[in-house]
Amino acid sequence: MALPRGHALEDHTADMSLHGFGPLLEDAFEEIALALFEVMCANNASAAVLASGSAQQLQVEVAAPSREQLLFQFLNELHGRFYGEMRLIVGRVRVTSLMRMRVGDDAGAIASANDHDDGDDRGAAAASSATAASAQRHDEWILRATVTAVEFDPSCHDVGCEVKAVTMHGLKIEQRDEDMLFHVFAVIDI
Repeated sequence: MALPRGHALEDHTADMSLHGFGPLLEDAFEEIALALFEVMCANNASAAVLASGSAQQLQVEVAAPSREQLLFQFLNELHGRFYGEMRLIVGRVRVTSLMRMRVGDDAGAIASANDHDDGDDRGAAAASSATAASAQRHDEWILRATVTAVEFDPSCHDVGCEVKAVTMHGLKIEQRDEDMLFHVFAVIDI
């Protein structure tokens, strides 16, 4: 049985909260990206993009030191593509790669995006006594996605709410035991 996935928009004081969810973290990132475009474009623009003969495939790649910052960077990149010079409406998002990579000295360890950080800090004492060279090592989260998009055309696309910015406020990623789904949240300034 397939686990559900989807997204929701929730009112937030002077802002709007986005919520994406799915059985994999990649699914939740895809859904929250679609929620962002649902706010910016009215009348089910994603369906119009997919039906369009002029849709194009674009590659998006972002990196950040944490999953939360990666979500922020990803949404900001998509926001910038809508409001920037490209003026794109996204109809489909497919996260093709989402991984954590150790960079720096002795780099190379890779973890799945769906690995869990259980908060166990027993290694903190050992880590604090690391040499200066190993202090250069850090985690880097990398996301690669393919987006299906069309150029915004005011004669056939309706503008939804103007999104001024994606914020760090309320940004969180969690996996809930009760539904076994990943949930991602972000607040946008409208």
